[in-house]
Amino acid sequence: MSTPSYPVKTIARLLDLTERRVQQLAREGVIPKAESGRYDLVQAVHGYVKYLRDRAVGETSTADVFSEKARLTKLTADKLEIEIARQTGQLVDAAAVKREAFTCGRQVRDRLLKIPDKLSPELVTLDDAHAIRARLLSEFREVLEGLASG
Repeated sequence: MSTPSYPVKTIARLLDLTERRVQQLAREGVIPKAESGRYDLVQAVHGYVKYLRDRAVGETSTADVFSEKARLTKLTADKLEIEIARQTGQLVDAAAVKREAFTCGRQVRDRLLKIPDKLSPELVTLDDAHAIRARLLSEFREVLEGLASG
């Protein structure tokens, strides 16, 4: 018992394709041809569904491949730039910078907090605002110069 075959127009309407596209798919072996200009309906549907499933699962378009290659090339170049900057000293470890900034901040705080204990006995004897100001400025400068020199 032979299965009925249908013209390309019917297969195209059923698969929502143009007749030309059905013929292209037949040449590519996606849709099997039954006889001249006619197609087995079940085999045509099965072939086309398998074709769509394969495309959805495994294949990527050429544009996707080029896009991914370009992305990979850029990432590789960026990584190389970072490595060169690190080796030439233009790039430093962020954690190390944070530790150093914390240490510097702590030193500034500690030295400034020592000023009242150091100057209180001396300033209590002064009654001239200009002399008090000059002594405070002198002590601040001394602390800041000490911090700057290391």
